[in-house]
Amino acid sequence: MNRSRISIFLISVLSLGLMVSGGCNNALGDEPPDSQPVQRVTITGTVTDPAGHPLPGVLVTPEPADKTSGPIPEIAIYTDKDGHFSWTVPSGTYDFVFHKPSYVTHKVRVDARPGKTVPHLKVRLKPS
Repeated sequence: MNRSRISIFLISVLSLGLMVSGGCNNALGDEPPDSQPVQRVTITGTVTDPAGHPLPGVLVTPEPADKTSGPIPEIAIYTDKDGHFSWTVPSGTYDFVFHKPSYVTHKVRVDARPGKTVPHLKVRLKPS
């Protein structure tokens, strides 16, 4: 390896170490120690094709839909072999986006608030 590659590698490792140790709390969606703890809500769902068969490997991404929604530490998740997903997000309103090649992208608005019942999402993707 040349020196520039080694330098980039070391900077990457050090940056990751800071994030894991809490040195970049806000980047990870955590609140500073002097504020109220972030309340989180778990959203679950199942994604199927038009015939009702489970769709594994659907990309699921929640996008904050209002200013009260918190940052999301993970970038995206995929449905499992049975088309299921589960994602815990900070309290707020989100547009859950479902994307799979050969299917039409679908959005579902979810109001994720502590104490509010959030139904298990049932999404049927249509072929494109």
